[in-house]
Amino acid sequence: MYTKKEFNENLKHILQNYPDFKEEYNKLSDEDKEILKKRHLEGNILHNIIMKHHTPHLMDDLSTKAHELLHDYLISKGFKKSRGRKAKIYAKGKAFIFKINKYLVAIKPNAYLKKEIDCSYIFFLEISTKRGKIYVDVRSGGGDHSVENDLEYSAYTAHFFDRYQERLGLVGDRESIIKKFMSTELKAVKKGSSLEFIKDKVIYNLSKGLALGISSGSGILLKTFISNNETNSFQERKKQELDEMMRINDLEYLKD
Repeated sequence: MYTKKEFNENLKHILQNYPDFKEEYNKLSDEDKEILKKRHLEGNILHNIIMKHHTPHLMDDLSTKAHELLHDYLISKGFKKSRGRKAKIYAKGKAFIFKINKYLVAIKPNAYLKKEIDCSYIFFLEISTKRGKIYVDVRSGGGDHSVENDLEYSAYTAHFFDRYQERLGLVGDRESIIKKFMSTELKAVKKGSSLEFIKDKVIYNLSKGLALGISSGSGILLKTFISNNETNSFQERKKQELDEMMRINDLEYLKD
């Protein structure tokens, strides 16, 4: 993990050895230069926190376990066969969520093939930091080559889910709210990219509203939520929320 000193030394090396980057960097205002430094440092810190807790090579094992748990769940519901006609009708297009070790795994059967089931997944990892929890969507690409599928992760602050619950009028503890979020997003049908970048700020189009956050290294950090009902006055609402969001000290929040 870079310290601030190490990051500044690395930036100095890049400026000395890459003239094109130096030319563009020198065009920035002092304020924009500081923002650039801050965001790169945050991105590195967030990436290291996630990689400290996440085990990417276990993703296939999580998928396999989710299939086993789905089979057991369908049998417990009274279906004689988990791939029987009635079970298929019941399960197809629904999202089922299971706790597997430190992950929440959402699985949705899309189509039943001869020897396998075509499914969609979302994998959420909860990570505790000294300043609170972050919840990381670590699904590994797949599907179309949209901008969001090229991200290494999408991380959500606890504040995001507080706003999600409040603005959608949901009831339940944090885990139940996250499960509702996963289920809703896994069942949603979207066309094209759902990400908009405004410099280092990010607007992520969700099925129930907008997630607002920042670009952070190879991923994004989403901090707050605006419901669809609030987007009637979208432009002003967006500005207010983005300004509020940017006042959060991410480096303090991400101390591990």
